[in-house]
Amino acid sequence: AHKEKEQQLQRQQRLSVDRSRSRSRRQHETTPNRELRQAEDRASSQLRRVRETTPDRELRQAGDRARFLLRRERERQLLIVNYARWEIKLALN
Repeated sequence: AHKEKEQQLQRQQRLSVDRSRSRSRRQHETTPNRELRQAEDRASSQLRRVRETTPDRELRQAGDRARFLLRRERERQLLIVNYARWEIKLALN
C-alpha cells in the first residue's frame, strides 16, 4: 500500500510537470499540430483510463462479491441457529 501511494505521488508529479510543459508548448503551436496533439491527448487519456480502471474495478467487484458472500453466509448461520433454538424450544415444551 505504501509503494502504491509512492507510485501514485510520482505519477501526479510527472503529470503536473507534463501539464506545465504542454501549456507552454500549446501557446506556440500551429493548427495541424494542435489537432494532432489533441488527438494524441485524447488517445493517451483513454488508454490511461482503461489501464487504471480495470484493476480498480476488478478489485471493487471482488470486494463487493466478498461482502455479499460473507453476508449470505452470516444469514445462513443465523437461520441455522434460529432453527436450532426453535427445535430446542419445541423439545422442552
